Amino acid sequence: MPIAFALSGGGARAAAQVGVLRALLERGIRPDMVVGASAGAVNGAWLALDPDGLDDLESVWRGLTKRRVFPGTPAHYAYNLFRKGHVHPIDSWGRVLDLNFGSRVFEQARFPLTVVTVRLSDGAVVAHDRGPISPALKASTAVPGLFPPQRIGDDLHVDGAVVEFLPIPTAMRLGATEIYAVDSSDFAYGDGVRGSTMDRSGQLAATAWVGLVVDRARTQGLTVHRLRPPLGDIYDGRDFRHTVRLIADGYAYASAAVAGVQAAL
Repeated sequence: MPIAFALSGGGARAAAQVGVLRALLERGIRPDMVVGASAGAVNGAWLALDPDGLDDLESVWRGLTKRRVFPGTPAHYAYNLFRKGHVHPIDSWGRVLDLNFGSRVFEQARFPLTVVTVRLSDGAVVAHDRGPISPALKASTAVPGLFPPQRIGDDLHVDGAVVEFLPIPTAMRLGATEIYAVDSSDFAYGDGVRGSTMDRSGQLAATAWVGLVVDRARTQGLTVHRLRPPLGDIYDGRDFRHTVRLIADGYAYASAAVAGVQAAL
């Protein structure tokens, strides 16, 4: 029964996935395939290449700051948005990916790896599973409006989470019958006034979409373990100040959730 780890987008919130992955591996749960979208593609690629390297992945997350990933001033943001159609250049984030993934290719992964992007010309979901990893990760994390689209071959691609926030459909197409769905769609309840309306709306849409996709997969006979750790009061997906807490909370949540699943089995 092929087991997939499917990892969602979520920006800085996806730091919680590091703790979730650690809990899964410690419980002896290992995937037959890893499928990731957006920030989840980065975490998934790291896991697939080096399942024993989660301490290093945590160190990378701890080193991320808004200034390092999304440099510039409000004036630069406004200029870029109105003149170029995106708020941030991808150069700084691209250097982070190149530094950590270098010339690694999909074929080196210890678990079969798929990175999801969306082809801008027709909206098709594209599953990347061969060749250089870093360009695919840049495309999969190219959030429309924040980063410019990325060219792979003859086509422009954007963030895979635009269509598959949590890439369960792709995992199903690849033959998975049991899916550990690591979902960073949780949001803080409140009056909706704090933070960015766009960011909050994205979390609301992701939450609704994931619920529908999980229900559909289960009605088709798949076993889906939805792991949706509480993320707390984060009102900007570019805010990396919560990384340490998110990793710890993700680990605690997943440890309890997986223990419950294994006890039931």
